Amino acid sequence: MTQIQVTGHADWQVIEHIEAACFTDERFSRRQLRYLLDKARSKSWIARGGDEAQGYCLGLFPALPRPSRLYSLAVHPRFHGRGIARSLVHEFLRESLAAGYSRARLEVSCDNRRAIDLYEGVGFRVIATLPAYYRNGDDALRMQCDLGGYVDATLIKTTL
Repeated sequence: MTQIQVTGHADWQVIEHIEAACFTDERFSRRQLRYLLDKARSKSWIARGGDEAQGYCLGLFPALPRPSRLYSLAVHPRFHGRGIARSLVHEFLRESLAAGYSRARLEVSCDNRRAIDLYEGVGFRVIATLPAYYRNGDDALRMQCDLGGYVDATLIKTTL
């Protein structure tokens, strides 16, 4: 059974391992990762099954009224299709609500249909296309979730 745990600085190597398994481009350097975990206004979660890390999520929480930002999400390829990414996104959205945010945003590659479907399924919608957003020149979609709508959708699903 997968457990979602809040992480911190001590887990940077676990996150680095998941990043290496998931990304060839656009992956965090050690320096970036340590900054994000130590100094940025962030929170991260790791999905674990037993002693094995299966995925992680990192969210940024800037000063209000700016939206929270789902900055990175990755699930080790061996664990795809088990709902781990969805669980991690829900943790991020719940934390955003608890911290008083009314909106959450993210950027995702236009080519990553699987991720786009996941984000749309939890309430994100496309608000902009960002040409040549990534270092390799790929375009991105900026997506936003109105957290009032997220609460409504979560309550509806829970009561059915």
